[in-house]
Amino acid sequence: MSKKLKSPNKSESVNNSSNINNQKLIITVLILIIAVLIGFIFQQQAKSNEPVINRELLTEEIRKQVRDEIVKEFTDKDANNEKNEEQLVPVEKNINKIEKTENKIVIEDKKMEDLSSAEINFQNGKTISLDSKKIKLKKEEPNQPQEIKTETPKTKEKQENEKKIFPKEIENFPSVKISKMKTKKMWIPIPNSNGGHRRVPPIEIKFGKEHGSSVKVWLFEEFLSQEESEHLIKAHESHLKELLKQKPIICFDSISTLKKNLVELKREKIAQIVTPNDFTTGTTCLNQTFSRQLEKWGLKWSFSTAFYPGESKFSKIFGKRIEEATLLNETHGGKFQITSYPTEVGYKDHTDCVIDSQDQRDRYATFLVYLNELGAEGGGETIFPELGIDVKPRQGRALTWNNMNYETGKCEAKSVHRASPVKHQVKKKYIIQRWYYYKNFYALGKRMPDASLPEREPNTPKVSCDNYDNGSCRMYDEWNPDHMIDYQREKKIY
Repeated sequence: MSKKLKSPNKSESVNNSSNINNQKLIITVLILIIAVLIGFIFQQQAKSNEPVINRELLTEEIRKQVRDEIVKEFTDKDANNEKNEEQLVPVEKNINKIEKTENKIVIEDKKMEDLSSAEINFQNGKTISLDSKKIKLKKEEPNQPQEIKTETPKTKEKQENEKKIFPKEIENFPSVKISKMKTKKMWIPIPNSNGGHRRVPPIEIKFGKEHGSSVKVWLFEEFLSQEESEHLIKAHESHLKELLKQKPIICFDSISTLKKNLVELKREKIAQIVTPNDFTTGTTCLNQTFSRQLEKWGLKWSFSTAFYPGESKFSKIFGKRIEEATLLNETHGGKFQITSYPTEVGYKDHTDCVIDSQDQRDRYATFLVYLNELGAEGGGETIFPELGIDVKPRQGRALTWNNMNYETGKCEAKSVHRASPVKHQVKKKYIIQRWYYYKNFYALGKRMPDASLPEREPNTPKVSCDNYDNGSCRMYDEWNPDHMIDYQREKKIY
C-alpha cells in the first residue's frame, strides 16, 4: 500500500523566506559600514600626508625674518635711495598684520612693537629705545625679482658734498694741549684818546670757603670800554630783531627734560602722555605747533647771538686782548657769544665742562664780560656756590676762571656756577663770553654748516633746553647738531 506524502505547511514556507531577506539586509548594511570605514581610513591617511603647521614656530620664523630685514636695511643705510626713504614708518602701538597670498605669508610695512617679548629695535644695527626712533621696513612682495641698487647721480653728489663739508683735515687735525692760564696786568688803549691807555690789573678773588680744587677766579675791571660794550649790545639787539621775525623751534636734550618743563608750566597731564614720538624725525625737537604752544604756556629762555674769529675787526682785537691777559691760546678759543637775559630768566647750577668725561676736547676756561649793570637789586649775579663767590654785573668787568684741572685734564666739579635770574623789571642783563678748550679740534672757532634737521623755514631760530636739573633754555641764531639723534649717538666733534 503506497504511502501518501504530506505537503509542507504554508506558514513554515513564509517564515523561511523572511529569514533569508533579513540576512541579506544585514549583510548589505555591514558592507556599507565597512565601505564607510574604509573611506574614512583612506581620507585620514590622505590628510596625514599634508604638512602640519605649527603656528608658534611659523610666527617666530616670520619675526626672525623681519628682524633680519631691519638689520639689513640699517646696515645698508648709505646705499638706500629716495624710494626706500619714502617707506619710513612711525613706531606706534599697532598689531602686526599678516595676510595670505597664494599660500605664502607676506608681511606688509607695519609697526614692530609686538615682534617679540624682548624689545628688539635697531638703528644702524644697535639696540635703541622703542619709542625714540622710526623703523624702516622693506615691503616684501611674492614672486618679484630683487631690485638691483645702483649709485645714482644724487648719491654721488651727496657723497661729494659730505667730503666738502668734512674734509680729510678733520681726521688728521693735530690736536694739542692749551697753555696754562696765567693772568697779568694789561694796558688797554682808550678810544679817541690820542694814544692813551688804561691800566687793567688782574684781581684774584679770594674764596669764601675751602674747596680743595685747582679752580681759580679772576676779575679785570674795565676790560671793555663803555663804547665797546654799548656797541656789542646794539649789534646783538639788531640781529635779534631780525631773528625774532620767525617763531623758534624748541629742542630738548631728552624726553625727561621736556616732561619736567611741562610740569613746571603746570601742564602735568600733557607731561604724562608725551613720548619721544612727539619729536620730529631724527631729532629731539618739537614741531612748530607744539613749540608755539609751549611759548604760550610761558616757557622762558635767554637769547644768544654769535660771531666767529675773523668775521669782524673787533673779534681779532678782543681775542688778542684775552690771550695777552690770560695766556689762553687764540688757537683754542671758540666762538664769541653775546647773551641777553630778560626779567626772571637766569641759568641753573652747571659746569662748563663735562664731569667724568674722557674727552679732553672740553672747556678748560671761561672768559666772560658784563656789558651793562642792573643796580643793587637787579639780580643777574654770577654765583659759585662751592667757592663762596658772588659777582655782580658791572659794565666792562671781566670774570675768568678755569673749569678743568690743567695737570689731569679732568673737569673740576667745584667750578659749578649759575646765573641768577634778572630781577630788574625793565633792563636785560647782557654778557659776552668765550670758552677755551683743553685740546683743540678742527671745527673750533669755525662757522660750520647748519644741521639739516629738523626741516624748517629759512632763518628759523633754535631754542635749546639743556638738562632740566642743571641747565636752562636758550635761543640761538645757528643750528649746531646737538639735537640730532645720530650726532648724540656718535658724540662726534669735528
